[in-house]
Amino acid sequence: MSNTRKRRPPSLPDDLFDETGVADLPNNLREDLLQRFIVELEWRVGQQIAEMMDDTQLDEFAELASAGDEAASIEWLSVQIPNHRDITAREFDKLKGEANLHVAEFLRRVQGEHHLSQREAS
Repeated sequence: MSNTRKRRPPSLPDDLFDETGVADLPNNLREDLLQRFIVELEWRVGQQIAEMMDDTQLDEFAELASAGDEAASIEWLSVQIPNHRDITAREFDKLKGEANLHVAEFLRRVQGEHHLSQREAS
């Protein structure tokens, strides 16, 4: 289910960067973090949904996904796994919480390194 597309899915809230504390990072780093977030979210949701499918459903969905027809894939999921949006929302919230913790630690480390390098330069 995951790929490395370079676009923001419409389901991601615009304030995700503010919520995870990365709004002030340089664009290239922020976009890299977003892509990692998307890939991880898709993988987690895909794993949960795949566990709910039988072999026939897995084959049907794989065929739709390979064809690249996102609308047909979502329609199929809506019929076969009616709670797929709930799964996605739950995993999104979990991942956002994890991201908040990791980003905060990352920013503390980067700011500490920046502060040390400024002191060493003086």
